[in-house]
Amino acid sequence: MKIYFSKEFDIYLYIHLNIRLIIEINKTKIIISHPIGKTVILREHITESRIISKNDLKGSLRLFGSGGFMGWFGIFHNNKLGKYQLYSGDLKNLHYIVTKEKNYIISSSVPIEL
Repeated sequence: MKIYFSKEFDIYLYIHLNIRLIIEINKTKIIISHPIGKTVILREHITESRIISKNDLKGSLRLFGSGGFMGWFGIFHNNKLGKYQLYSGDLKNLHYIVTKEKNYIISSSVPIEL
C-alpha cells in the first residue's frame, strides 16, 4: 500500500522539519529569526523582562500558529500573561519580555541573559 501526499503537504513538512530559531542579542535589539521571518525587539521598548517556567503557560490558548509540532510559534493568550507571541523550539529556558506594544516569550537551548 502506498500513501501519497499533496505537494502543499510535502512543502509544509519540509519547512517544519527544517525549523530553526535563531536569537541574536546585541546592545540595541533582540532579533528572533524564525520560520516566518524575523521579529525585532528594540531594547529601549522593553519595560519588563523575566525568566518564567513552563507552568506559567498553563491554560494558554493558541490564537494563531503552531502549538507543539516541531515547536511553539505564534500568538497565544492566558489569564496570567495576557496575549503574547511565543517563539520556542522546546519549553525550556523561557524568557518573558514585555514591550510597549507586545509581549513575547522566547526560549533557547541555553539560558538567555538580557
